[in-house]
Amino acid sequence: MIDKEIEHLLRKWGKQTGKDAAIGYYKRCPYIDWIPKGYRETPNDMDIPTVDRLESFICQNLDPLKIAVLRIRYRQPGGIKHKRIAARRLGIPEKLYREQYNSAVNYLTYNF
Repeated sequence: MIDKEIEHLLRKWGKQTGKDAAIGYYKRCPYIDWIPKGYRETPNDMDIPTVDRLESFICQNLDPLKIAVLRIRYRQPGGIKHKRIAARRLGIPEKLYREQYNSAVNYLTYNF
């Protein structure tokens, strides 16, 4: 079972579509989402520094296949929950996908 805190942070990491997990830089300018004065503002998210720390931890400590598995699980629109579909998209066997996902989640749970 995945820790609820890690699952929550991974979902937020997946919603940060502006950043590329492999290099840690924004693909597009974050200031494009600027909101004019007087309009509804998005509330400040207290988890953003933790999510940024998680992103740097993922980039430094996980191999590219595990990052790809996490990315396809959490970064795709709506997230791909079916193991067969996700494994087919990555072009790897389903068993390898499950092993890599479980390994990545366990490593994040115990070391982050």
